[in-house]
Amino acid sequence: AFNNFTLNNTQGTYDNIIISGALDVNADLTFTDGKLILSTNNPTVNLAGSVSIASIGTWTKGTGAVTFDGTTATTYTDSTATPQNIGAVSITKTHATPANNKLTLASSMTVDTMTISLNNTLDLASSGYTLKLANAGATATVLTVTGTLTPGTSTVQYSATHSAANVNVAATTYNSLQISGAETYDLGGSLTTTNAMTGNLTIDSGATLD
Repeated sequence: AFNNFTLNNTQGTYDNIIISGALDVNADLTFTDGKLILSTNNPTVNLAGSVSIASIGTWTKGTGAVTFDGTTATTYTDSTATPQNIGAVSITKTHATPANNKLTLASSMTVDTMTISLNNTLDLASSGYTLKLANAGATATVLTVTGTLTPGTSTVQYSATHSAANVNVAATTYNSLQISGAETYDLGGSLTTTNAMTGNLTIDSGATLD
C-alpha cells in the first residue's frame, strides 16, 4: 500500500503507468501527468484519500473495482476536458461518524457504475457538475443507493446501455436527471415527496424513459 501517491510521468510518448497488482492508496492520489493504465492487468483500486486528476492526465479503466474507502471525508476532482471514465465505483467508508463517510465532487465525474453503501454519502455539490453513468454491457443497475445521494445543483446522466435488456433508473434524490443513451430506461419508483426532483428532466433523442 501507498500513503500519498503522486503520478507525474512526463516522458511524452513513453508515459504509460501500468499497474500490475492491486493499487491501495491510504491517503491522496494526485495525478499530474501521464497515462494510468488499468486495462492491462485489471487490478482493484482502493482510495482512502482525495483524488485529483490534472488536465493532461489519462485514466484508462480496467475491470477491477474502484473503492473509495477509509475513514475521512474526501473529494474527487477531474480537470480533464472530458471527464475520465474510472470504471465500477463503490463508496464504502467505515468511520463511526457517518459525516466522515462522504465523497464530494469538485468536478464532474464519469463512471461505469456507482454504489453508495449504507452510512456513506456521495455529495454532487452545488456547482452544476454531472455524474455520468456510462456502462456498456450486461448490467441493468448502474446506480445503487443504500446510503445517501446529495444532489446539490448537479445532474445525474444515464448514458449506460444494456446488451440484452433495459437499464434501471434508481428512484432516489436528483436535482436534474438526464437520459441520454440509445436505450430504454426503467424508472424504479416515483420521483415525488422525498425523491422529488428540484431541477430538470431531459430525455435526449434515441432514449426512452419507461
